[in-house]
Amino acid sequence: MKKTVENGILFEDVTRMLNEGIQVTLTVKGRSMSPYIRHAKDSVVLAKADSEKLAVGDIVLAKTTQGQFVLHRIIRLEGEKAVLMGDGNLKGTENCLQSDIRGKVLFIERRGRRTDCNTPCQRRKAAVLRSIHRTYLRTRHFFGNILRKLHLR
Repeated sequence: MKKTVENGILFEDVTRMLNEGIQVTLTVKGRSMSPYIRHAKDSVVLAKADSEKLAVGDIVLAKTTQGQFVLHRIIRLEGEKAVLMGDGNLKGTENCLQSDIRGKVLFIERRGRRTDCNTPCQRRKAAVLRSIHRTYLRTRHFFGNILRKLHLR
């Protein structure tokens, strides 16, 4: 049975379960981690994040300094601060304290198969997909602007 609940309520419950040592599986909503994690098709398995073991490249569930929950990749660690960005985003980062990172993604589930997203091979795959996807988005944005200008003339 599927149930839809408000994000704030959901993620507070997820946080509670993670703190109790329970792994949580969530279906991904949103396209900010595309194409590595796909909207409404993939699920992620989360475990409680250990702030001493967090690293650049980890995919985490975090509460940002703006109070929103995001499932994004760590792109920089600066002392207690973590800078996050979705794989599918061209720009725009989020900031949070490492203590506000609620969970770390252990696995991505797609079509009944689990993939450990923390292996060196999967991290390289994600980096390649990120690069290709961002190039695609930049190209689409560039030509979209040209087409809009031509249409307006």
